[in-house]
Amino acid sequence: MNRAKALALIRANRLPEAMALLESCCEEKPEDFDSWFRLGAACGKAGDHGKAAEALSIAARLRPGSVPTLKNLTVALRHAGRFDETIACCERLVQLAPRDLKNRANLATLRMRRCEYGKAIEQYREILRMAPGFRGIHLNLGGALSGQGKSEEALQIYREGLARNPRDPGLHSNVLLELLYVPGQLPEQLYYAHKAWGELFSQAVEVERAFANDREARRRIRVGYVSGDFRTHSVAYFFEPLLKWRDTTAVEVFCYSHTIQCDATTAKLQALADHWVEIRDLGDDEVAARIRADRIDILVDLAGHTAGGRLGLFLRRPAPVQITYLGYPSTTGVPSMDYRITDSIADPPGVEAFYTETLLRLPDCFLCYLPPAGAPEVGPLPALANGFVTFGSFNNLAKINPTVLEAWASLLNAVPHSRLLIKNYSLADAESRRRLLTFFQERGVGRDRIDLHGMVRETAEHLALYNRIDIALDTFPYNGTTTTCEALWMGVPVVSLRGPCHSGRVGQSLLTCVGLADLVAVSPEDYLARCLDLATNPDRLTHLRSSLRERMQASPLMDGERLVQDLEMALRECWERWCSDQK
Repeated sequence: MNRAKALALIRANRLPEAMALLESCCEEKPEDFDSWFRLGAACGKAGDHGKAAEALSIAARLRPGSVPTLKNLTVALRHAGRFDETIACCERLVQLAPRDLKNRANLATLRMRRCEYGKAIEQYREILRMAPGFRGIHLNLGGALSGQGKSEEALQIYREGLARNPRDPGLHSNVLLELLYVPGQLPEQLYYAHKAWGELFSQAVEVERAFANDREARRRIRVGYVSGDFRTHSVAYFFEPLLKWRDTTAVEVFCYSHTIQCDATTAKLQALADHWVEIRDLGDDEVAARIRADRIDILVDLAGHTAGGRLGLFLRRPAPVQITYLGYPSTTGVPSMDYRITDSIADPPGVEAFYTETLLRLPDCFLCYLPPAGAPEVGPLPALANGFVTFGSFNNLAKINPTVLEAWASLLNAVPHSRLLIKNYSLADAESRRRLLTFFQERGVGRDRIDLHGMVRETAEHLALYNRIDIALDTFPYNGTTTTCEALWMGVPVVSLRGPCHSGRVGQSLLTCVGLADLVAVSPEDYLARCLDLATNPDRLTHLRSSLRERMQASPLMDGERLVQDLEMALRECWERWCSDQK
């Protein structure tokens, strides 16, 4: 009787009463599967995922083969943050219901979150074998391959997915992003690929070109920033200065956040903004209507074609002026994206033809780096105590392509006893670790000279690893950005190779800004020569170790007030131009 009453209470959404009744049922009959199952479901519905997991675990022990119980338990464990148990539960589900592809997809996604790309790829490929048209798997499988640094294979998978779903914007965007990692891409190739994206997806969008915004050129303007990375993320290091040093009398800021994993950085950014609007559960049409209602004058995209980008929103032109900045190192291809913020080194005169946007070049570097609080002190040069030089790179594995690895193997062979430390989240993947170690071993570099590190929990711990590196090696054709700034902040000089596109010239922009333009190479041979020159100059390495942080602080790269002043002047000019055009 109590259980029937509890079910009625659940239907009436009177969850606390239902849970109390079901708990008493479980106490009276500890072996009653149904009571434990219903209690777990009620706790999950109430948001008490820890208690739901406890109840459903008991139900699963009472009836080990119950697929519905294990499905609910998987959800509860995942929400409770108990990922090892979640994976074990998912594996059991796959054993019990091998033809249920959703279970396999959930297991693969959990493996992805743990950066266990090899195991995730195994599941995704099995799903495609069983159901080649299973939606979303090409996107996820390509992402896993990219996480392993296999960009060519990832591109092939994305394109196979597009053959089945030719209007899938996520697959198209992932192709564009992946192309940036592949050596040999010419600027015109990238331009036409991005332009085709914009032409394809703008066809189905109706654009309202009339705006109710006050056309007063000198008034306080409303600027909206759109991002899914308002959290502890590379974009946040460069975005926070825009809020921290803005002129509040001239600019009113709206942050449109579709951030999924919010954290302390999210709270900090929210406190600095005038308005914070959550859009993660809203479609592009709804968000566009909200932006129009907010009468945003300038809308700024901070993601481009990266994960969580909302370029579909910009296709709808909800604001008079639209700009892309920070998050994506190429053109967006969006016909209604008016401007792109950059500088004259990352995008020198003559590259305008490779952008669908008009370039807005800031006087200095287009970035301002704000180091994380609690960064450790710069340690002494490791080579002095070790007796050998340690090279290092903390860039993601997609940037560390075979061409880069060949250059690094040649460098290690040219510098006796030198070592290489590679650190990134993908190295939690056993298959990726084996592949890298085998690559170097086949080129005469012993495994004892390669140090591989996966993700670390704390930012300070991550930065402290730079105290084990003498020289940081930039990647190409896609340079590092945050990793380069972090290395410099920790006293580690970075050698970069200039490329033909923006993604390959960010290193030059950053190094020039701090007075280290001589560490920018113009060819792979020059890259090797500059690394060798630095590796055999301990006096210079020692001097840089002790002076780089101070040099950074004195440079435009960390002058937030200066960058924001230049940026807001550029925004004002864009707004005035629009007002003038309307007249």
